[in-house]
Amino acid sequence: MNKISTFEAFSDEAEKISAKIQDANPPRYLVCIDPGVKTGIALYDYDDRKIKHVTTKEFWGAHDYVVGHFTPAEVLILIESSESNGFMWNAKGQGVRAAVRVARSVGQNNREASLLQQRLTMLGYRCALVKPKNTKKSAAYVAKLSGWNGKTNEHNRDAIMMCLDNSNRQLFMARMKFEETT
Repeated sequence: MNKISTFEAFSDEAEKISAKIQDANPPRYLVCIDPGVKTGIALYDYDDRKIKHVTTKEFWGAHDYVVGHFTPAEVLILIESSESNGFMWNAKGQGVRAAVRVARSVGQNNREASLLQQRLTMLGYRCALVKPKNTKKSAAYVAKLSGWNGKTNEHNRDAIMMCLDNSNRQLFMARMKFEETT
């Protein structure tokens, strides 16, 4: 066996062991982040099966929230990014200036999502960018669905909805592994 195939065999075995360790120690928390000028953050506790904390931060505050409160082993992170959307919503009749303003804002949010994901991944956190869905819900609707009755803004509610959409730890972990292999 040459050096390259020995290394490849070792790497394959190390990956299998790492996967078993991760499966044996599933993360307790899910942090969902909706980036923007006001970045919404929601914390879901898989063990207690509920939203534990909701806050609003600026870009670096979101990074500091994750790094300051969690180790990479105890948390999964989802960051909303509309990069994979092939279209952009625009209210009819608002004109080109409004469309440009919306496009610029969407581009800034996508860049923030990408930078945050890259940095947290470099620090060892398991992160994924996700398409927005179940967004723009009313405060009353989100409170009824989630049980979170604190004050929220649109970004907080979007982050809460991301948590609820991904509250099944086993399905989420399987999806993360699938995305890593594709």
